[in-house]
Amino acid sequence: MEFRLWNSGCGILAVEFRRWNSGRAIPSVEFRPWNSGHGIPAVEFWPWNSDRGILIVEFHLWNSGRGILSVEFWLWNSSCGIPAVEFWLQNSDHGIPAVEFRPWNSDQGILAVEFRPWNSDRGILIKEFWPWNSGRGILTMEFRVWNSDCGILGVEFWLWNSVGGILAVEFHLWNPAMEFWPWNSGCGILAMEF
Repeated sequence: MEFRLWNSGCGILAVEFRRWNSGRAIPSVEFRPWNSGHGIPAVEFWPWNSDRGILIVEFHLWNSGRGILSVEFWLWNSSCGIPAVEFWLQNSDHGIPAVEFRPWNSDQGILAVEFRPWNSDRGILIKEFWPWNSGRGILTMEFRVWNSDCGILGVEFWLWNSVGGILAVEFHLWNPAMEFWPWNSGCGILAMEF
């Protein structure tokens, strides 16, 4: 079943409502009211089941092509049926702040969290904070503050356990380049670089 109401080519309101069964006879629903091509609000709401019959929900609210606010909220189950959530708030293509928050479980059901506020494509401040468990369930943490592409100050702090569960710490401060790395190698031997 499909229902479409729109005027094309002039940024005039378009509406689509689709309900169908995919190749595996799994229901899908799409509802899209938007104005295209002129940075006018667009909304998408997609609840559906993937090829594995796992529920996926997407909600998109944005203005396109003009660096205007964009919001995305995704809730789904991965290939292992483990919940994943993504929330993105950003302004695109104009170096305006963007925020990403992603708590999820990886394919091994290990919790990961990402939080990123930044300004893109202008070498403006970027912050990243990632606590997670790697594929081996070993804690990893990264915190990054920097300005990119302009040789401006960058700071990185990484705390994690390597494949052998040995603590590693990295602290990078540059412009000019300066790095301080204390860690334990695969043999548990302390290494330090400054």
